[in-house]
Amino acid sequence: MPARELEKEVVLRARDGDAEAFTEIVRAYETRIYNLAYHWTFSRDEAADLTQEVFLRLYRNLGKFDPTREFGPWFLTVAANLCRNWIAKARLKTVSLAGSTGGSGDEGRDRSIDPAAPDPALDSKNDVQGVVDEVNRAVGALPADYRMVVALHYHEEMDVARIAEVMSIPVGTVKTWLFRAREKLRARLRRCLPEQR
Repeated sequence: MPARELEKEVVLRARDGDAEAFTEIVRAYETRIYNLAYHWTFSRDEAADLTQEVFLRLYRNLGKFDPTREFGPWFLTVAANLCRNWIAKARLKTVSLAGSTGGSGDEGRDRSIDPAAPDPALDSKNDVQGVVDEVNRAVGALPADYRMVVALHYHEEMDVARIAEVMSIPVGTVKTWLFRAREKLRARLRRCLPEQR
């Protein structure tokens, strides 16, 4: 079913309490929401938990949806806010645990993900999956907000204005984060995959 039909018909029925219509929304968006959550957490288990939490939040708040707006961007904004809150809580927990054990001094860093070190045996000319894995590790090493703008821009194919709307941040901030994310990715991949220069 096209997204516009979903917005006009299914979302309104779901908002009125139609369980079957809500199930259709879940089917239409679950992969996108899971991918969004995964790009925040880089953990399949946590992304699955976050996806469930996003749909639970949608179920509770669908009555607040304004039908004059597009459903997709509104829903992705709900999902992005929940993911950002999850990251903030994960950071607080990390800082708390590090503080109670005499942390290492880098408590302010985003440590919700600890990407594996590059594989020294990686041959990017022959091992396509190895290159993909290395790119994924490089993206996973980015700060959470940078990961999100990269995911929304390259996976969801959103322009900077739509990303700004979804993440509730200025367009200039999106441009800055995208620029910095690209620079960090370029620097890491140059080190890991020197033959790709």
